[in-house]
Amino acid sequence: MSSELATLTILPVNKTVVFYSPIEGKDVLVRTGTIAEGSCFLAGTRVYTQDGVKNIEEVEINDEVITHEGNIKKVLQLHKNPLGDRRVHDLDVYKTPTIHVTNNHRFMAIQKTGKQQFSEPKWIKTEDLDKSCYIMVPKKNGSSMSTKLDLMDYLSTRTRSATCEYKYTEIDDKIRCETSSPDCSGGVGDKNSRFINRYWNIDNDFCEFLGMWYGDGCVLTRTRLHDTIQKGISICSCRENKSLIDFVVKTGRDLFGIDPTIYESKNQNLVTITFNSTIVGYIFEKVFGKGFAGKTLPSFIYNLNGQLIKSFISGLISTDGCVDTGLNVSVTMTNPKLIEEIYHLCRSVGLGVSASYRNSQSGKLTGYIRFLKDGLNLEKIKKVYTDERMKHLIAYEYSGYVNNYAYIDGILYMRVIDNNISTDKPEYVYTLGIEDDHSYAVEGLIVENCFFHALLHAYSKDYVSMNAGGRMKFVKRLRSSIARKIDKGRWESLSNGLIAKIPFQENVNTILSDFYRYIARGGSGRTKSVRKIIREVIKDPKGDTEAYKLVSEMVPLEKGFEKNILPSSYEKCNEEGITACKKTVVDYATRYYKKEFSKLEGQLKEERIQYYINKLKLFVTAVVDEAENSAYNEYIESLHDASMEVDSYTIGLISEKFNRDIYFIDARTRMPYRDASHENIRKRKSIIVMWTGGCHYEIVGRLLAGNRIQREFEFKDSIIQRIHTYLCRPEKIPDKYPNLIPYLPKDLRKKLKIDVSDSEEDRRSDRSYRSDDGKYVSSDEDFENSSAYERSDSEYDEPQRESQKHHQKESKRPVPKSPTLNSPMSDNSEPSITVPKEKESKTMDRKHEVELSDAELSHEDSSVPIDDGSDIGGSLLIR
Repeated sequence: MSSELATLTILPVNKTVVFYSPIEGKDVLVRTGTIAEGSCFLAGTRVYTQDGVKNIEEVEINDEVITHEGNIKKVLQLHKNPLGDRRVHDLDVYKTPTIHVTNNHRFMAIQKTGKQQFSEPKWIKTEDLDKSCYIMVPKKNGSSMSTKLDLMDYLSTRTRSATCEYKYTEIDDKIRCETSSPDCSGGVGDKNSRFINRYWNIDNDFCEFLGMWYGDGCVLTRTRLHDTIQKGISICSCRENKSLIDFVVKTGRDLFGIDPTIYESKNQNLVTITFNSTIVGYIFEKVFGKGFAGKTLPSFIYNLNGQLIKSFISGLISTDGCVDTGLNVSVTMTNPKLIEEIYHLCRSVGLGVSASYRNSQSGKLTGYIRFLKDGLNLEKIKKVYTDERMKHLIAYEYSGYVNNYAYIDGILYMRVIDNNISTDKPEYVYTLGIEDDHSYAVEGLIVENCFFHALLHAYSKDYVSMNAGGRMKFVKRLRSSIARKIDKGRWESLSNGLIAKIPFQENVNTILSDFYRYIARGGSGRTKSVRKIIREVIKDPKGDTEAYKLVSEMVPLEKGFEKNILPSSYEKCNEEGITACKKTVVDYATRYYKKEFSKLEGQLKEERIQYYINKLKLFVTAVVDEAENSAYNEYIESLHDASMEVDSYTIGLISEKFNRDIYFIDARTRMPYRDASHENIRKRKSIIVMWTGGCHYEIVGRLLAGNRIQREFEFKDSIIQRIHTYLCRPEKIPDKYPNLIPYLPKDLRKKLKIDVSDSEEDRRSDRSYRSDDGKYVSSDEDFENSSAYERSDSEYDEPQRESQKHHQKESKRPVPKSPTLNSPMSDNSEPSITVPKEKESKTMDRKHEVELSDAELSHEDSSVPIDDGSDIGGSLLIR
């Protein structure tokens, strides 16, 4: 694959960037970018990838990075841009490495307006950040992975070593390794290991156990005939830490299905818990590393939700951490790479951490992580000291404001310490284009969504003449008017209920966890949601608190809710809306509680039992109501938030207000989205938008003579006719546009009884798709062709002649790949919104139009010079 082609260079404004698509016909289509400049970082900025942390300039196409959502996504574009007239700033933020970033980069931040008062979060350019600003740290709570590890995913390739052959036997979800190897006399010896559990549940206990192993654990090995064989794993602890020892013994036994060996040292105050299993030893070495300097975090850990990651950190602190007399929490390791990985992991879930490095007295480079106490699961930390520091640590409660950071509604904001114009003047700066989420981990940075900016840039003459502040206010008013159109009933019906149910269920888990922590701490640690629950259910502070303490003991959070009540409830109401789901959760919780209290019959009076059951019912009802209200409010707020993706409902409203059809093209396949909603296509003037991933959009235009760009198209325009026929009337393709037949999905061609020869299939996909995953990659030949269109005004006089040369090779265009399920325009994806047809007609009625004046939305001419101040490529979402 050509890495040059995959690199989208942002060219000077007197040049154009051509992209090839079978829908072009004889036209030349170009990416016209957005009005905003690209925001970029200097060489040396650290980016986390699946291969470890890299300098941004060393990242390669198809590297996998951790996005702001915690997802693992591929790098699709490498942007190496001239710095030009932009300035570089050295931005110092509390507990964050210095960030070297261009002056136009926008951060989501709050500003201090009083002693404990802050403004609402808003976008602030780098050059406008000062010491009154606190920058938002992204927070990931969701999980996108299986809740189990299947050991056979790792063992299936382990069939032999230098001296051994391995076979595996499975019985009732337990596996055993059968080893064949030569003995010392030259014969062959056979040995069978013990059966262990094939599937390991990834829950809070597993993650805490894993953190303990990273801190004070190791892989046990033995050497035989120059072959190193894993024997198992062990974790060490001081003898006095009974709670840690008991936890390791019980959790390891449940996890592996084998009993450990416990060894107490006679010469040291040390206890070693060993799990003897060649399979366990091999899995830990392969997945988590071996030797302290060789330990590394596996990729799956970045997909875990916030609670699981916090459990992991609790285990790490319990073994390798320190709590000093000032209640400061830290971890020290002579493994700088692992320190850096843990730093990024913590930041991905909104934990306040800092990382530093220095040489120890022994000369080894040592890494130090220091934690803010806020957000940690303090009650899970298992440390033993001779004083009462642990008691005071667990009782710690965030005061609401600290000088250098602030937690507001569960979100962490870090204070700007210094902001200086750098003396560095690099020739180039860098940024990346990422699959789907269009973001990557660079110390938690956020920039705006550019869908509205791209659209308005194509349509509104007034918008183009505005300064940056005016454009931001314009888009904010536009989004606010959209938000007012969605009531709770409509919200619950969007995307067959998925838009509402997913955050609702996440909120239920979070509120339950926070409330149980509040009860366990004796009434401290109130979050915003917990305060609302308290107002609903605790009328008598002493009596009701005692009642809910008993409720929490009878229905434990993990055993009661997380493993029984919630999974059973969600499974039963899988096809129903939130209202039915809320009722089911309350019913299941009541039924579970009655069953638990039946064990106490004779010990408590029936009236007292009913009192506690009523208390539980009131509590669970308050939890699900608050979870629903919070999820709805978060969605409405997201419509105001320019960093969020747009959905089909929003697109419909915009389409009606502008009185324009909006077509979407996938930048990866260069073809229209077949799965996007067509309900808003009314044969009006049209705008073509190219989605390049996440929240990044660019307008597609036709290149005209004189290096001018046409951004609007009549319905009868040849380009729109090809797109419309491909999307809405594919049965007409054979007669009207036979060259597009190979690009129709196979199932549609089969339905239309259209045959495509093998040779044509080969030509279509020749060097255009990877054989392993079907993903589009561009060919060297395409890159050579594209360079012909990167020309200045004086060089480019006859685009149509060049277009004819380009289309001589059209038979080699790539076959389009269906949009991914999480593309913002796909009706099959969770982020997308499908408005039911019976309601949509009302939604699109003129009385529901966006409340902006026609003067504000006056559109520009259909063709404009390319030297309009825009950079090709536009801004990106980066975190």
